[in-house]
Amino acid sequence: MAASQPAELVHLSVGGSAFTTTRTTLCAQPGTLAAMFSGEAQPTLLKDAEGRFFMTAEQAALNMHSVQRPIHSLCSPCCREGKHFGRVLNFLRDGAAVLPASDEDCKELQAEAEFYNLTGLAAAIDEGLEAADRRRLEAAQAAAQCAAAEQRQLEAERAAAERVAAERRRLEAARDAAERGAADRRQLEAQREAAMRSAVSHSFMSSWKSKLQSVANDLVYLQRVLGPEPRLQLHSLRLKALELELTGELAPKKL
Repeated sequence: MAASQPAELVHLSVGGSAFTTTRTTLCAQPGTLAAMFSGEAQPTLLKDAEGRFFMTAEQAALNMHSVQRPIHSLCSPCCREGKHFGRVLNFLRDGAAVLPASDEDCKELQAEAEFYNLTGLAAAIDEGLEAADRRRLEAAQAAAQCAAAEQRQLEAERAAAERVAAERRRLEAARDAAERGAADRRQLEAQREAAMRSAVSHSFMSSWKSKLQSVANDLVYLQRVLGPEPRLQLHSLRLKALELELTGELAPKKL
């Protein structure tokens, strides 16, 4: 078992990057690395010039007889990249998957997990990607709800503005109607005053005409009785001038 292996240091070269770990760490989880370094099989492992084990797909395939999942769909080159191998070692050390921040890096790490047949790491990455998708979906839904709320608020504000504008138009129309009504009242009052003045003037003229006619009748009677007296003629002329003045046919003048 992996727990019975001695804490022997193992030096690796992965994609040109150097890593140093223990055989116990490499054998901590079932998979390609455990099959290569558990000691159950003694394949010929390639080493670089510095004596580091050189990780290739062929090296892994030679030791997959004890691993149920075969290597048959590898799309990576023979030489593995060392970009995410540190995360692979961290998972082997403590069993916890610390995922990269970006989905692209997570997918690259998932390819490494599948290459090394680390099902636990691959499952953790799947869960992390699904959780990221859920968070993005929830964020999109929240953003859509915020946008809908803002749209409703804008519509409410627009409706309120339209109500205010309608109320303003109603007030302006009422003010215009009130001004027209006031103008009509002033016109009626002016017409009534003119009619009253005309009626008063007509009544005054009728009264004076009646009085003048009475005086004229008296003068005619006196002329018949007394004859053509100069005083009576003078009074007759004054009476005629007064009548013409009252009727507007003659400007007032002193006789």
